[in-house]
Amino acid sequence: MKYSQICRIHFIGRLLRIRIVRFVAEYIDKSQFNGSFFRKLKWYGFLLNFKYLNQNSDKLIVFSFFLRDEYIKMGYDEHDIIVQPNLTDFEFWLSGNTDIRYTIGYSGAPYLKDGLQDLFTALSLLRKEGMSVTLLVIGDATFGKSLIRP
Repeated sequence: MKYSQICRIHFIGRLLRIRIVRFVAEYIDKSQFNGSFFRKLKWYGFLLNFKYLNQNSDKLIVFSFFLRDEYIKMGYDEHDIIVQPNLTDFEFWLSGNTDIRYTIGYSGAPYLKDGLQDLFTALSLLRKEGMSVTLLVIGDATFGKSLIRP
């Protein structure tokens, strides 16, 4: 959605007293906007959305505790933030006494800000409970040194 559309939605919502709830899926690192003048303009557009338009929402639904903590640091009321992690509920998949092995996949640049710390914590808890869980990460950093060892 374009920023002008988002601004109109916020303006009309305030005018008509409609509550606005925004989904915040990720925080994009500034280094991903390096390069041309237009890429840098996109960074400022992202910041406008992340820091100002989202803060004018009545509620936020974020996909990681990293994002929740960032909005709390910016002064957003933590009671107006719902964390909806992108993790799997393993109890749903249990079917009996068979030996079940799980592989969880993550595709994308492996940054901790995208909720990977939460994923690692969840996997650690499951392993402590004796579940056979492995993690498959597909992707690498889009800037700087590779995070994956050769």
